[in-house]
Amino acid sequence: MHQHSNDFGPIAIYRYKYLIITTFGLLVGLGFFLASIHAWFYLGFRTFHYPPNQIFILILRMSVFIPLGAYLMSRALDMKGLFNREVSLSTFFRVPGFALWGGFLSGFLTIMFSAYQFSWNPLVILDAGVFGLPLAQMFGRIGCLNYGCCHGKPFNGKGSIRYYNPETKIIRTYRHLKGVALYPTQLYSALVNLSIYLIFLIIVVQTPIAVNGLLTVVYLVLYGLKRFIVEFFRGEFPRTNILSLSLWQWFSIIFAVGGIVLGYSLLDPFMVAPTHSSTILDGLMKVKLFFPMTIIATVIITFIYSLHWKQIGTW
Repeated sequence: MHQHSNDFGPIAIYRYKYLIITTFGLLVGLGFFLASIHAWFYLGFRTFHYPPNQIFILILRMSVFIPLGAYLMSRALDMKGLFNREVSLSTFFRVPGFALWGGFLSGFLTIMFSAYQFSWNPLVILDAGVFGLPLAQMFGRIGCLNYGCCHGKPFNGKGSIRYYNPETKIIRTYRHLKGVALYPTQLYSALVNLSIYLIFLIIVVQTPIAVNGLLTVVYLVLYGLKRFIVEFFRGEFPRTNILSLSLWQWFSIIFAVGGIVLGYSLLDPFMVAPTHSSTILDGLMKVKLFFPMTIIATVIITFIYSLHWKQIGTW
């Protein structure tokens, strides 16, 4: 029997013998589903047409390589514990840890490889991918709040949050933080991600001419700025610091600078796509066309992110 308190909802929504399905994984899966639906809507709304079999290959690749990249980066960041023999090799690889930036990198490489393979305009696919990405990340951060990862530093001010459930990652990793007031960094990120998503809606609906790469530019700059600031309030330790900034802050700087450079290149008239008589119906028809394959990919990524074995925090 598991009588643990549920700080921000149940950590596990299903248990059967050794099998455990976490709420975090379901929220990540929901985010992936919504991001995919937005991508297909964007392609239809902007009347970009790609063969369904190629889209199916892309989304299947994304459902596998995004969590794989996130997992590998998580393991790379924890190598110190393995080298110091704090954990065994088998235990090290059975940790279901996922680092967001690893997923970013593998997702980007998957899109670029697919664009090259199928002769797509990579900026179009990137724009489609980032259209619903902030909404997906909002649900992902709610999952982080539930799971107890990506938490903030101790903070006794108004709006602080506390964890008591021993199954949350924060308590499993830092027992001394049980009941300690913290910055609600997951909520900060979720709210800003929602704001970015609303900005994207305005851009897509109010921009009759598709500027290839525009959504990507806005995302890189705004997300990079958001993550750079939030990192000052994050509380996981030890932090990987370089010149007094965390590794993720340096990644954020690369994001923002990359967005600015890409934005400058968009001043070239060649980057502006032809005007189309796009309608919402075109977007909805594209969603309907790609819906079955989206369900399949969503099930895959949800399974990967939600599965734990015997106890929370292990495979």
